[in-house]
Amino acid sequence: MQWGLDGKLKINKFRIDGSVRADDFENILKEFMSCDAVMSILEISGNANIPIEMENVKLKSTVRSMEFFDKLIDADSGIVGPTGNIGGCFEESFDGVTTGDLLRDLIVNPDSANSQIFSAGDKMEFIYRLFRIFSIGGTLCQPDHNIQRYLDTTKSFYKDLQVIYRASDSDEIREAVQVFDVLSVTGLDLFNGSSRNHSCFLVAINHIEKTVTSIKMDYQSYW
Repeated sequence: MQWGLDGKLKINKFRIDGSVRADDFENILKEFMSCDAVMSILEISGNANIPIEMENVKLKSTVRSMEFFDKLIDADSGIVGPTGNIGGCFEESFDGVTTGDLLRDLIVNPDSANSQIFSAGDKMEFIYRLFRIFSIGGTLCQPDHNIQRYLDTTKSFYKDLQVIYRASDSDEIREAVQVFDVLSVTGLDLFNGSSRNHSCFLVAINHIEKTVTSIKMDYQSYW
């Protein structure tokens, strides 16, 4: 793949036995991360301490439209032009990721002039995390010069993994999936020595379909 994700981005889906409650996501995550068979499939080495000790962050899935990314098309920033072409910039390296365009610079450069475009809350959205994975790619990534493929791929993955439903008791629209960004688990080497800044391990738990989908990206820097 042009983006260098072959062998680095691994997506696996597991089925949960037994009943699943909408308020039991944390316990399901703990059971998932403490299962030796699952960790073997995911090629994660080590053994989790029991009781399990982990650091994770709950991500939001409140975005309902790709208009979320319209803020990138701003005449003042020059990140993305009206036709979708991505603006260029001088090459710099940040933790092994080489920029060369304003989109990658925005994502990986903490001092980017455009760093305020996505707020801290925006960056906690599951769809942003997917977009980040595809935009950065792997170590041998050949970045696109137009943003459209990044958006299309992000939309496809997000649509497949996110499920909403209408509650029977209140008519309220609810999300069936809770996504966690797993940062660390005592006793496990989640990223096999890869760069933590650009690697990620996302776990999406769907309580209606009774499935767990893991999205594991190992970014190994050459620098």
